[in-house]
Amino acid sequence: MLALISLTSQSLFSQQTNVGTDFWLVFNETYPEDLNANPPQSLELQIFISSQSGASGLVKIEGIAFCEEFDILPGDLIAVTVPDNAFIVGSSNVQDVGVHVSADNPISVYGLSQRAFSSDAFLAIPVSAWTSDYLVMSYANSGAFVASQFGVVSSLDNNLITITPTAAIGSELAGVPYEVTPNEGEVYQGRSESGIDLTGTTVQSSSPVGVFGSHYCANVPTSTGFATTLPGCFLLQIVGANHSLPFHSPSGKMVILSEYWQAKMPRTSKLMAYSRPL
Repeated sequence: MLALISLTSQSLFSQQTNVGTDFWLVFNETYPEDLNANPPQSLELQIFISSQSGASGLVKIEGIAFCEEFDILPGDLIAVTVPDNAFIVGSSNVQDVGVHVSADNPISVYGLSQRAFSSDAFLAIPVSAWTSDYLVMSYANSGAFVASQFGVVSSLDNNLITITPTAAIGSELAGVPYEVTPNEGEVYQGRSESGIDLTGTTVQSSSPVGVFGSHYCANVPTSTGFATTLPGCFLLQIVGANHSLPFHSPSGKMVILSEYWQAKMPRTSKLMAYSRPL
């Protein structure tokens, strides 16, 4: 899971935050595990939850019949491990694997996909900060893994989503809009297997959705042989060449767009939601 850009207004953007009571997360598919490897490459998926005021809530994945309650003390951090089949598989399909996190008081939510040589985390954005107009930011294909990808999750039924990809996704042609209509908690995953990056793909919807850009097995930088799925999510305001963060990252530092995505995206005064590795 790597990135998303949301076109929105200045007044709306100023209200966006990573704190909320209603979240939907996506675990995009990653390179298959090798149980015969040394060390074993078994996959572990976790949800981390923190709260300043304390909260009680639920982590639920309808499609795999997973449900777990949680209670968190003020200022504490807890981890909920979800089944390793909670990620969406394949491309150009819709699956009921959206991860729903709800609470009675405001919380912050983080996702972690962990295995040997490929451990990646992301900050979740609550449904209250979603919009209906996105540009995907993924990563270049390299080596044997040509799998630039993204996932879209809906919190409502019959949500009409129009996608205009920058590269072919299955039978869908580059530059030609196509539609999918997921229901609540369902996830659509699109993947380019042509060697072309899906960065710049537009995702527009009849009701707000969550968008998670990623890569099946990225080499960062592209000249290396190490893999990552590239998760993470922060909201950024992009004004010309200046990049500012409206709230602090867990490290308390500002987040700057890398030269790679600056080159892929034209400079703009639009407001953007950008997801990056932690």
